[in-house]
Amino acid sequence: MTEPAARTVQKAPRPALVRRFLVRVAWPFSWVLVGLATVTAAVILVPARFVTTPDRLFWVLRAWSRLLLWLLGAELVVTGEENLPLDGPAVIVANHSSHLDGPALGVALPRPIFFVAKKELARIPVFGQALVAVGSIIVDRGSGEKARRQMRLALERIRNGLWVLVFAEGTRSADGRLARFKKGGFHLAVDAGVPVVPVAIRGAREILPRGTARPRRPGQIEIAVGEPIPVDGLARADVPALAQRAHDAVATLLGEG
Repeated sequence: MTEPAARTVQKAPRPALVRRFLVRVAWPFSWVLVGLATVTAAVILVPARFVTTPDRLFWVLRAWSRLLLWLLGAELVVTGEENLPLDGPAVIVANHSSHLDGPALGVALPRPIFFVAKKELARIPVFGQALVAVGSIIVDRGSGEKARRQMRLALERIRNGLWVLVFAEGTRSADGRLARFKKGGFHLAVDAGVPVVPVAIRGAREILPRGTARPRRPGQIEIAVGEPIPVDGLARADVPALAQRAHDAVATLLGEG
């Protein structure tokens, strides 16, 4: 069986000495630059969302993500792009072990994606406002009614032909291993009648682990896209099996299967 072709969508700073300098010496200054870029993005995004649609503002988030990855010495490589439904809606389901996962997907995937994010992220000053401005779906897991309302918004986005991204574990993995998937994103896929696309992210945790703002080392982030999982004929009773099938697909892409 032929291995899927890999494409480098972002190169790390050259030469290697520059990467090591950025990560080991200059990282406090890099975070200052990221902070300034975040403020600039918010200044653009917050008022702009009242005059245009979130998908047209996604380039701002992509530019911010590219800067962050470059400053942390990350190279980004994608395989399996042929599995993405470029002309239709989808629920993208990915593993989550680093704060770099979202920016990496924002750069790697060829179309705008709408994040399903927990409310704590929306409360971060400036960043939270920018996150909302690009159409992220903020879910309050402590309020059943608010969560259902936001999921209805996500359902509307999907039915309009857009991609919605769900980190199905619900939070970043503590040890890097794939945790059990929550079912919310799979209810979305079944209700909307759109495929689930499994995606594995490798290498982000080695650059920026959970629990620290200090990068560990420069490195490569790999995004592997699996074959879409159809939901034709599935009902809500089939969601647990669908979630397990997607979990198994991501585990295989990660090499854990």
